[in-house]
Amino acid sequence: MLSSKYEMREFAKMVAKELAKLLTAKQEQTPDELLTAKEAAAFLKVSVRTLYNTKDAYPHRKVGKRLMFPLNGLIRTINN
Repeated sequence: MLSSKYEMREFAKMVAKELAKLLTAKQEQTPDELLTAKEAAAFLKVSVRTLYNTKDAYPHRKVGKRLMFPLNGLIRTINN
């Protein structure tokens, strides 16, 4: 059993690190939803023109003639 506040704090830190690892692993396993430029612009709350002008700041890939933006990549970019 945890007897001191220090041990409880260390245990809580260890649990938090393990949860972060599990969440990251789960996010990497889920297939990434691709958004169109219009959907990505709405998600980022910018105009489509602004998104195209700053597209190199966001992860994207070209599918045919269209630019597609991975949702998880946009979320990671926003969080960083």
